Amino acid sequence: MLALRTGEGIDEGDFSRRFGHDFRSTYREKLAPYDKRGLLSFAGGRTALTDEGLYLGSALLRDLLP
Repeated sequence: MLALRTGEGIDEGDFSRRFGHDFRSTYREKLAPYDKRGLLSFAGGRTALTDEGLYLGSALLRDLLP
């Protein structure tokens, strides 16, 4: 999850191999509000915070953790 705080974001393929499930499918509902606000980027098999999203990265991480 801390990879979201980097410019590269989460490699979805690595996440899937490591944890056995798809990152976006697993966290779809929790990611949706951030995506709607333009705070996430989905490109090249990666999920990352946009420049604006980096300011709210802690809130997103808090929402993703159980």
